[in-house]
Amino acid sequence: LELIKRFLLSFFVVSVMFASAAFAASDSIQVKTSVDKGELPRAGYFSLKPIISSQITLKNPRIEFPKLDQDFEILSSSRSQNFSFSGGKTFFQFVFDYILRPKKEGEILIGAVSLVYGGKVYKSDSLMVKVGPAFGEEVPGQAPPGGEGEEEKQPSEKITL
Repeated sequence: LELIKRFLLSFFVVSVMFASAAFAASDSIQVKTSVDKGELPRAGYFSLKPIISSQITLKNPRIEFPKLDQDFEILSSSRSQNFSFSGGKTFFQFVFDYILRPKKEGEILIGAVSLVYGGKVYKSDSLMVKVGPAFGEEVPGQAPPGGEGEEEKQPSEKITL
């Protein structure tokens, strides 16, 4: 009877240790999104990088991306997977990279990237990108170059030898 009690107590302690380790590992998942430019002309492009970092191997994670093709032309996309081992811990990282060109001017909201794993939802922050007119286009409310407020320039004199 004493042997059974010890076995059950040992089993309980080991179960609690594994459960707390799994709980701590699930909280080590991070989803972040960044852009390399927060402001650009309509004809410009920028890089959107969603990054998912974890200290556990993510088996079949469900990753949901914001709808990008409504406001942006997707010029290219790539995905890489990295892992490193440091200080007795393993780190995993999924990096997605989108090169996007805006379809319109104004402030455009890029929604959050979310990851559903182990019954939990992990989300990045949403981002705002400010898109101005393409180079050479007139901005409403502003005089075009050479308009009012600028001195009229005289053509320079030609000298022939």
